[in-house]
Amino acid sequence: MEDLEEAIKQVLLSEKPMFETLWDSLTANQKMVLKSVAFEVSPYDLEISAGSVKSALDKLRKIDVIEKVDKRYKIIDPFFARWLKNL
Repeated sequence: MEDLEEAIKQVLLSEKPMFETLWDSLTANQKMVLKSVAFEVSPYDLEISAGSVKSALDKLRKIDVIEKVDKRYKIIDPFFARWLKNL
């Protein structure tokens, strides 16, 4: 199990520059929505308008960061999801 955790840490470290570039390119609303998806919380529970949530979700889907699965959104790259949870 330690080897797996070490491998995950290495992937996160090597992908960090790409994750940071993507994160820095997002708007504040997109960041809030993305973090809610990472933590499996409905983005519609955020204190931003439903229209802003929908716009952020649409953009995040368009750039292939999230996908909709069984009426829920999930981050496509599990390493990016894990990185977001550590922010």
